[in-house]
Amino acid sequence: MNANDYIFYGKCLVDGAIAIFTLAIAGGIGWMIHEAIKDPEDFFGTK
Repeated sequence: MNANDYIFYGKCLVDGAIAIFTLAIAGGIGWMIHEAIKDPEDFFGTK
């Protein structure tokens, strides 16, 4: 392993982490929208 290998793997790890983070946010927003549509009174606390 030389320095270029470490740089390459570092970039891959960062890209992977960003992708996972983005998917988690998108999934969370999707779930929130799904819950709001399914039971809006419960979701918005108006019950």
